Amino acid sequence: MASYVIRQARIEDCDVIHQLLQEFAVHEKYDAEKITNTIKGLKRDGFGERAWFHCLVSECVSYDKNMSSLQHNGVVGFLVFYYGYDAWQGKLAYMSDIFVTEKHRGNGLGKKMMQQAARISQGAGCQKMQWIVSNWNVPARNFYKRIGAEDYTDQEKEAHRQHYIVLDGKDFKSFAEAGAKYSSSFASSSDMNKIKDNRCEVQLAEELIIVQ
Repeated sequence: MASYVIRQARIEDCDVIHQLLQEFAVHEKYDAEKITNTIKGLKRDGFGERAWFHCLVSECVSYDKNMSSLQHNGVVGFLVFYYGYDAWQGKLAYMSDIFVTEKHRGNGLGKKMMQQAARISQGAGCQKMQWIVSNWNVPARNFYKRIGAEDYTDQEKEAHRQHYIVLDGKDFKSFAEAGAKYSSSFASSSDMNKIKDNRCEVQLAEELIIVQ
């Protein structure tokens, strides 16, 4: 069974994030050439003097034979979000993109990244999280419904290409708290021994979350 870590992106991840953005565009049935942002733009806007967005990445990892350290085998997913404001409800988080490569789907990475984005956003004072999803992506729409998110798309009008989804209130709070349940910190790699018996959902220093 594969193992993964979820962490906050670093500037050196921008090359692979840009590559995954192109894969995401194809997955969403768009022409990848529509992506006009560049690696330089991602570095400037996410890691410059003012961060315009936040990003989480999922890495596939393995353990050495002594189970004493992690071997990082590449980023296989990402989630981009940023903060906005609703005059009625206050601060909000907007999830602009979430993607996991086909080979690594079905391992709960998307849900785990969303929970961490919700946890971080709630910590920043956000009252809700919102995003859009393609009309054809019924499995994703059904998943969002299961976690308590509401589809605010006007169903009376002709078919929409995208649906407007909002997670707020007690459902946003419980979703964020689910991410906080595995947010205990370990000070250093010497604490990897603690993971041997509990490798399922653990957060390490530098916000690494083990998902097996």
